[in-house]
Amino acid sequence: MSRATIYGIVAGFGLTAVSGFLTAHAFWLQLLGGIFLCYLGWRTLRSKPPEQSAAVQRGSLLKSYTSIFLLTITNPMTILSFTGIFAGLGHTAGSSDWNDSLVLVRL
Repeated sequence: MSRATIYGIVAGFGLTAVSGFLTAHAFWLQLLGGIFLCYLGWRTLRSKPPEQSAAVQRGSLLKSYTSIFLLTITNPMTILSFTGIFAGLGHTAGSSDWNDSLVLVRL
């Protein structure tokens, strides 16, 4: 399964399955996200820089591939790009038609 297919699945089914929940709970999600970002900023401001740089660890090729794949697949800009593509093709956030998502993803 290619990355483009996975991005398509995330965008197509993500819009269909999750959009209702996110819009219904937008206030609380924004509030909790803002509090969490303030907490991260406070911790970063109060932390001391390390005395030494981190040591490089050698791992297997599979471990490296898996970590890079997960970093790539969860890249917010890529997910937003595919979401924009799906929205541009007429797949609206309020749509609950799974067949439309299947056609767009082309499984």
